[in-house]
Amino acid sequence: MQDMGTLISSVGFPVVSFLIVCYALKYCYDKSFTQIASLTESVNNNTLVLTKLVEKLDRE
Repeated sequence: MQDMGTLISSVGFPVVSFLIVCYALKYCYDKSFTQIASLTESVNNNTLVLTKLVEKLDRE
């Protein structure tokens, strides 16, 4: 905690606040990106299953 006080006193509160917000935004972006990738994979898998189902129904 003393390191944070030293950092704030040396570069200023706005700079430290900006860096903390940038880190938080990067964390949120990375987390949402992995969720979107997972969702994309699920949709692609569902598309494959539906395609196979339609092909099977067409054969009958």
